[in-house]
Amino acid sequence: MIDSITGKVVKLFPGRLIVRIGAFNLNIAVPLTLSSSVTQSSIVRLFTHILIKDDKINIIGFGSEKERDIFLAIQKTPKVGPKTALAILSALSAEQLIDAVESSDVSMLSAIPKIGKKTAERILFELKGLKTGESGEVARSDLFSDAVGALVSLGCDKNRSEKAVSKILKEKKDADLETLIKSALSVL
Repeated sequence: MIDSITGKVVKLFPGRLIVRIGAFNLNIAVPLTLSSSVTQSSIVRLFTHILIKDDKINIIGFGSEKERDIFLAIQKTPKVGPKTALAILSALSAEQLIDAVESSDVSMLSAIPKIGKKTAERILFELKGLKTGESGEVARSDLFSDAVGALVSLGCDKNRSEKAVSKILKEKKDADLETLIKSALSVL
């Protein structure tokens, strides 16, 4: 995978940049916020994600690793593809989206065109385990999701399970799944 690229912006379009890298001009899809913040002839560094579908190769670029990680996390939501994920990041900054997830603000996401209330709820649920690390990077906590899922399947309340797992993860940063579930059960 190509992690990032640096090149000169040759042409600008809403949601798309043509970036010259050596002898190549790459057509890269980007969030609208990014395409409106750069100028022609400027040098940009884009953190990339490559999509290969059928016989097409598409490159999607982001201004930060955090944005790319959020994009990838959004795509894990059932029935949400790259176009919808890119539309969300075009409408909301990474920080606004994280705030919406933390406050479970369905209305903020459902205000985005083509995203209904049910899709917004699914996206918020999928992103619930989104964490901001000290370095500012966003990482999907599979351990968090697995632990909460296990507790819910045992009959525990989802919200209380999330709070218990979060509390234990803060106290025991290197806990494994089994320890996490047992500790959360004792708290619940």
